[in-house]
Amino acid sequence: MSKWIVIAQEAANHPFDEHFDLSNSKHTEYYTDIFVDRNNPPKGYIIASGAELDMKTIYGRIIMSLKSYCEETDKKIYVFSPAWPFTEWEKPDHVEHISCHSYDITNYHSGLSTYKSDDPLYNFDDIGDTWSPDLLFTSYNNRPCIYRTYLIGELAKHNLLDQGIVTYPYLKYPDLTNYLSKYIPDSKELKDPLEDSFKLGTKDEFQPNVLAPSYRRGVIDIVTESRINPDEWYLSEKTNKAIITLKPFLVLGSQGYHQWLHEERGIELYHELFDYSFDKKHDLKDRADGIVANIKRLANYTKTPEQCKQLWHKVRDKAERNFFNHMDNMRTGKMQQPLIDFLQAHSDDSFDYTYDCLSKLITTLSPNKKQNSIGEIHQTCDFFRGTVVPYNNAESYNGITLYKDYSDYRSDPTSEAKNIWITKSE
Repeated sequence: MSKWIVIAQEAANHPFDEHFDLSNSKHTEYYTDIFVDRNNPPKGYIIASGAELDMKTIYGRIIMSLKSYCEETDKKIYVFSPAWPFTEWEKPDHVEHISCHSYDITNYHSGLSTYKSDDPLYNFDDIGDTWSPDLLFTSYNNRPCIYRTYLIGELAKHNLLDQGIVTYPYLKYPDLTNYLSKYIPDSKELKDPLEDSFKLGTKDEFQPNVLAPSYRRGVIDIVTESRINPDEWYLSEKTNKAIITLKPFLVLGSQGYHQWLHEERGIELYHELFDYSFDKKHDLKDRADGIVANIKRLANYTKTPEQCKQLWHKVRDKAERNFFNHMDNMRTGKMQQPLIDFLQAHSDDSFDYTYDCLSKLITTLSPNKKQNSIGEIHQTCDFFRGTVVPYNNAESYNGITLYKDYSDYRSDPTSEAKNIWITKSE
């Protein structure tokens, strides 16, 4: 029986990472043959990419090499990702894009882990009255890019780096060093003072969704999101960390990103602190300048740790509501529902989210044609089986104790938080 073929990321880049040439028929035919069994043609193709939007770089070769085959057989490649990167690549006709935010599953589990006292990678001190931030902001940046460089340069130009903690490995790159040295005295290294050996992915505590040791020192988090082009709505671990730790935040992302967070993700904006007019600006530099202007204004009256603490007290109840509403939004599974709907619609049997059920419907092929894990699709089904379905059926689910766990960290949680999490579970 034919199945849907899931195109895994590692397979999409094989075997012509550097020398693949679509004009070379031998390259195209060989690459296509990896994903086409002409004796048992697939029903179609699926790309599940909740954490990556760069379709052209990651999947471009296989998408285009399958173009002729898809056109000849009237088959489609269904891409499930937060958004299609239209600015970088016009979507081919043989591709159907369906918005799906499966990275929310990782974000949800990060929120749960943050308030588990037995998880040393996430836990932090009481966030009630005893919490005492001593800096205005933090801004953690790892991957070098133009917009991060510009934002950090503007913070330095306005003498704001000493008001917070900024990380950015710019000294590894001569061009970035030349640019930022105009604003950063003596080419100062920008790093978390407690992360001398930081290198992303080399240790458990150096994973993207783990809280850095000095993260809670700053009241505000300045987030430089992974995507910044129009309509590329994506809530990565960067924004998620600010929400789950009750930090007000400013995001350098796509135009209208804060409005999207409010309208689509239910996040209340911090109008008590920020002027969000920059969010509507089309030019990325204007949006970066607006963020810097907000920080510069707030820096005028947050000179001491006590003043930083007072700033947070203005919005802490709102920050708490944002956390629980955000977690509530994710436990419903509505941002991954399009993928589940697709699987259910194409399943011949009653779809029960199990691996056995998935294995009848889809297969994932590596370049040597050996089946490997279903990866993100399997993760999504696990999430529905362990969290979404039992929650919607008022049964015990993964996360049901969140309010109790959270109460151990905040000595005086509001009744609103309890109502959001517990009342909706009943």
